[in-house]
Amino acid sequence: MQLQSFLYLAVASVKIDEFVAARARDLVSLGYGIFDALRVAAAEFAKVDVMLTTDDRLLRRTARKLGTPQILLRNPLSWVKELGL
Repeated sequence: MQLQSFLYLAVASVKIDEFVAARARDLVSLGYGIFDALRVAAAEFAKVDVMLTTDDRLLRRTARKLGTPQILLRNPLSWVKELGL
């Protein structure tokens, strides 16, 4: 199964408001890069089921619970395997 078939699941957009920006600043202060922090903060705000990324450093950082991420972050291939697809 091609991962492109899952793109229909990505339908939400999040406005970067002060709450998202403040959360991103907290994550940056813990060592996250600014764009990673914004993506994680926006995904938390949107209450996504899972955020897919191929960024191994971001995956390791969130696996260590640095900043207490409120969402699951997974590598797309690992996620597909977890689902048994």
